[in-house]
Amino acid sequence: MKFKAYDSLAHEFIYKWIRDKNYEGSELSELPFLDYFYDLKYAIVDNTLYLQGRYEDEHLYWKPLTYGNLEEAIQRIDDTIPLHYFTQDEIKELDKDKYYIKGFRGEYDYVYDTQDFINMSGKKWHSKRNHISKFKSLYPDAKLIAYDNKYKQDCLKFAIDWVKDREIDEEDLVNSLLEKEYKLLKGMLLSVGDENSKIKVAILVNHDEIIGLTVAEVLPSNVAIVMFEKANTDYEGSYTYLANTFAKEFLQDTRYLNRQEDMEVEGLRKSKLSYNPDHFVERYSVIKKENAEILDKLFARDIRDIKDGYIQLDEDDYEDVWNFLIDGIESLEDKKFFMNYKPDELLFILQHGFMYAHVIDGKIVATCGVDSDREYGDYLKEICGGSEDEGQYFEFSGIMVDEAHRHLGLGQDICSRVISWAKDNVSPCTLCAVVQWNNIASLNNLKKLGFRERAEKEMGEYLFKYLTLKI
Repeated sequence: MKFKAYDSLAHEFIYKWIRDKNYEGSELSELPFLDYFYDLKYAIVDNTLYLQGRYEDEHLYWKPLTYGNLEEAIQRIDDTIPLHYFTQDEIKELDKDKYYIKGFRGEYDYVYDTQDFINMSGKKWHSKRNHISKFKSLYPDAKLIAYDNKYKQDCLKFAIDWVKDREIDEEDLVNSLLEKEYKLLKGMLLSVGDENSKIKVAILVNHDEIIGLTVAEVLPSNVAIVMFEKANTDYEGSYTYLANTFAKEFLQDTRYLNRQEDMEVEGLRKSKLSYNPDHFVERYSVIKKENAEILDKLFARDIRDIKDGYIQLDEDDYEDVWNFLIDGIESLEDKKFFMNYKPDELLFILQHGFMYAHVIDGKIVATCGVDSDREYGDYLKEICGGSEDEGQYFEFSGIMVDEAHRHLGLGQDICSRVISWAKDNVSPCTLCAVVQWNNIASLNNLKKLGFRERAEKEMGEYLFKYLTLKI
């Protein structure tokens, strides 16, 4: 297959494919696509477009954009090359025995119904309506205006100042962000004057001061990709007002708003979920099963490189998690306070459930998880005498804080984060924690989180209490 430099023919094919397929994803929107990636090349074979390029130091291939059979299109690519940006519907077309498929929650696009986002009707939007009302009452002269070239330098300065005001210690990271933000925004603003441009840009001003800036591209599928949204948080409610008013005045004719991914940034995820997404555009990467390690290695991250943060653990972290839990149990005065996993149980949770860790200086200091084993959940429900309206039971487990970091509130903090994950991903359901009867610290922690005691059960020398939280 012969690849050549990206040109207008590739652009026309992509935009036609987006329109014909009613595609909602953000990764093919024109401006960030051209500004974030470089050395773009493509080939068209049998009404299928193959696209490759580079992002920073990574060489990547997009999924084939085909009008034919997706699996046949994939087979034209070398078996050792991972392909990216598949949606859930697209992977359903693939033979699961033949391909290794890896999903990335942090790359899921958040998609909102435009009219729902504009109207903000009902109880679920109550807090957002309050933010907007507060903003209007505090800043009655603030208004959203269409971008004009005379604002270009002020807009670029606003974007640069926004990055500089972030609490980021690493100078290299600040410079990198500045370079990317400046380049991306500059490209967007340059395209506004084009009469065929699908770029919408608006500025939020208060007494001639720019306090917000937002940019969207309307795809041929009539989905607006919100690519840039920055506001001065010194102005209370500015983000909510900017997002809602921009949709109302500039994007009212679109079907959906795609506000892109959260990159596994906790605050960003919480914010995007608070706007009540209609659905997600999932992100999966695919490679032949015999070359699965190539894909795993591409997205590997080393716990030892993390200075301070929360991460979702996976099967590649098995050894680190196992050793952390064993060391934690050894430091307990009463070893019965922690019912340890068997190796296969821990691996199952890392592969199919959810386990979170707080990492400091490259070491796990706290863990908590949700076991997705529904059969075991049914067993817990039977013990607790669970009712029909409690839904599926899942075990809330793996709660451990290392000896040096106990009594600092880390246990309650990480448990709260996992409960939030469960509310967003598996509710309605009931979480069930199993605790040794005299583990007072753990029992008190769970009760503060809203758990209530439901049952007791003896298992040999152990006497366990069963506590539940319906979410």
